[in-house]
Amino acid sequence: MAVKQQHTAWWIYVLSMWLLAGGLVLADNVPKPLKISSYTLQSVNSVGGASFDFIYKAKLSNNTTSVAVAVTAILRPPKKNKFTIIDGNLSFGDVPAMGTIPSSDTFTIRRNKRKAISKDDLNEVLKWQITTGSGQVNTPPVA
Repeated sequence: MAVKQQHTAWWIYVLSMWLLAGGLVLADNVPKPLKISSYTLQSVNSVGGASFDFIYKAKLSNNTTSVAVAVTAILRPPKKNKFTIIDGNLSFGDVPAMGTIPSSDTFTIRRNKRKAISKDDLNEVLKWQITTGSGQVNTPPVA
């Protein structure tokens, strides 16, 4: 009888771990309310020696059903030394519900390589702190 209970307990454990892992996978696929992506390289400038500044624009997607007011973003320092942040601030203004808009300015990172970071790697490496303002959305008056 004790062996049967151990066997049942083992299956309950395996099943619970499987369900937990499945839940984590599903949670990872949930879209973030505000997400920065679609990086576009604007220019590459040599800054002496083997250092190069890479200047990018980005797009912000608002995956909510309300307008995001006065959105700004600050690039967080990288965990690994793939690049140095020279200018890590972006402004987006008001972002419509379920909409995507480009940044109104650029951000700059410096690398010791002439080759730009791939778009896939940028999505993986760049981490942003996104903030929104408060108040009313600036909309034209209605007559």
